[in-house]
Amino acid sequence: MKSRLIQVAVKPMRTWQKCLLRWTMWSARQCRVLWYRMRSSLSVHGVPQLFQPLHAVGQGRVTFTGRVKLGCLSTTEGVSAKTYIEARSWRAFVCIGHNTSIDSGFAAIAEQTSILIGSNVRIGKQVHIFDSERTLTHRRGSLACRPVVVEDDVVIGAHVRICGGARIRRGARIASHSVITADVPEHTVFAGHPARLICHIRPQSWLPRHHLFHGSRIRRA
Repeated sequence: MKSRLIQVAVKPMRTWQKCLLRWTMWSARQCRVLWYRMRSSLSVHGVPQLFQPLHAVGQGRVTFTGRVKLGCLSTTEGVSAKTYIEARSWRAFVCIGHNTSIDSGFAAIAEQTSILIGSNVRIGKQVHIFDSERTLTHRRGSLACRPVVVEDDVVIGAHVRICGGARIRRGARIASHSVITADVPEHTVFAGHPARLICHIRPQSWLPRHHLFHGSRIRRA
């Protein structure tokens, strides 16, 4: 009887602590969102769903054409992570399509051209996209800038870097820690530094109708 009474007395305290922790993390996240919103100078069109702050700077513009998720709800990364988008010149712009999900630590820097991300794209943590060979730390010098295009239904792993002039076509998969310097064909898997072709993917649109609903039976056979 004594042990049961102790468990009943401790359990509400643990629940209260969890609620307090969630409320504290939510408050801290909202404060950081407002802080970076005041520091942002870039023209933003559209309203993304922010799980972490968006820091948008530059003279260009960024457009969200639909429902876009930025950041994640992780309590360990919610304190310091953010989404950084920069369109430095007045002609540069960044466009992100509908139903695209971007994890924490994302950075997109368009200096003179554009960065286009399509619909239904999944982007992992710490992905950096540039329209040149420039990095986050080097901001001076004359380098050729070329547009970057990520088409629909693309999955990009964590810690991937995409350089200027690259075009990732529909249905491609990019492995983690890869560096994309050239075009990626449709329905392929690329990995490495620089990234190379690993294999081809059979798109679902090519499969028969019964395979989409009974895929497990097909695999067993």
